[in-house]
Amino acid sequence: MVYYYIFLGLLFIVYLLFAYELSLRIDVSLEHLKVYLFFIPVFSIKGKKYHKFIKKMIPKDQIQAQKEIDLSSLITLIHFKYLVINVKKNISDYVNYIYLVQSLNIINKMIVGLLIKYVENYHFDIKPDEKNNVIIKAKFHFNIGIILINLFIINRRYKHVQTTNK
Repeated sequence: MVYYYIFLGLLFIVYLLFAYELSLRIDVSLEHLKVYLFFIPVFSIKGKKYHKFIKKMIPKDQIQAQKEIDLSSLITLIHFKYLVINVKKNISDYVNYIYLVQSLNIINKMIVGLLIKYVENYHFDIKPDEKNNVIIKAKFHFNIGIILINLFIINRRYKHVQTTNK
């Protein structure tokens, strides 16, 4: 009977890792980062901790930059339900505002062809506001097991590279 429960437990873990597609919702702005799982906030960071978190994401050397490029390739394993980008800009200088709007529209036109392949519902909007901010809202799903296996392979490759360089 114990083997039966162990087998069911292992089968449940394999199901969660490789068959179940986990859905997350992320809200990112210049001031905060929030991650929701089943509409429950599981990760929230803002203020000075958020700025330190952003600084840690900047690569320090070439090996770390290459590792970040390899890790960014994992985004092809993520399936986006929707991606909403709202840019809010203060209109204190109208010429600067028009220049920003046109620049962002050009960038949006360049990447929209690529995004349509990976995102089911994409929306980009620029609005005037009293405070400058960029708000990104995304909902996506992925298989945890496949991401973890690829992450393990990338980390193992760069662990070997770091030990040979020392």
